[in-house]
Amino acid sequence: MEHKHTYQVLVIEDEPSLADAIKVKLEKAGLKPTLFDDGKKALDDITAQGKHFDGVWLDFDVHSINGLEFMQQFITIPHWQDCPVLIVSNTGNPELIQQAIELGAKEWIIKAEVRLDDTVHRFIELIDAAKANL
Repeated sequence: MEHKHTYQVLVIEDEPSLADAIKVKLEKAGLKPTLFDDGKKALDDITAQGKHFDGVWLDFDVHSINGLEFMQQFITIPHWQDCPVLIVSNTGNPELIQQAIELGAKEWIIKAEVRLDDTVHRFIELIDAAKANL
């Protein structure tokens, strides 16, 4: 599924085989993913480097900080407020999902319930919607 835009996306996933599969699927869709296996390292890198991404694919349970901690820090970075964040997790705790949405996550997908291809498609839709609203 080739996409008409070449979005730069940040992927934070600490399971190597899944990170590789996500990378392949995103690239096949025309996106350019940058992968991290640690949320703190990703935050440090985007803060230090001033990098821009069109969307963030965030595994909730990654090394060093969880998804809520990531979101709490991420939303304080000025040029990131309009960047859509998709949280993908095995956790379906309604309280955590609500907190993540309140912090600005656009959507929460439970890994076991949605095929990877469908998650990629939804991620692109979230980025397209964010771009349309700029």
